[in-house]
Amino acid sequence: MITAKHAARSPWAEKMELLPLLIDPMAKAHHLLDQENSPLSRDIQAHQKPSEKLQLLYQLADQMSEMVAILAEHGEEVPALIKPGVYRYLSLIDLIIEDREQ
Repeated sequence: MITAKHAARSPWAEKMELLPLLIDPMAKAHHLLDQENSPLSRDIQAHQKPSEKLQLLYQLADQMSEMVAILAEHGEEVPALIKPGVYRYLSLIDLIIEDREQ
C-alpha cells in the first residue's frame, strides 16, 4: 500500500523506488510456499506510465490474494479483510492518478 501511495505521489516517475520492498517479501513467501513457478519476478522493468504502475500493483495484489488463500488452506490464520482493503485502496489510488492526469 505504501508503494501505491508513492505511485500516486509520483505517477510519472521512471520507476517505483519502493517496489523492491514489496517484491522481495512476496518472492520469499512464494519460495516458502513451494511456488517456484510463480509469475513474480524480482527483475521488473521500469513502468513509466501511471497506468502501467497501477496495472502492476493490481497484478501484485492478485498474487498476494492467491498466497493468502494458500496460507489459509494450510491452516494459517490470515486477515480476512486484507483482500478487499487492498483493492479498495488501489481503486482510490487509481482515482487519484486519473485526476492528476487530467
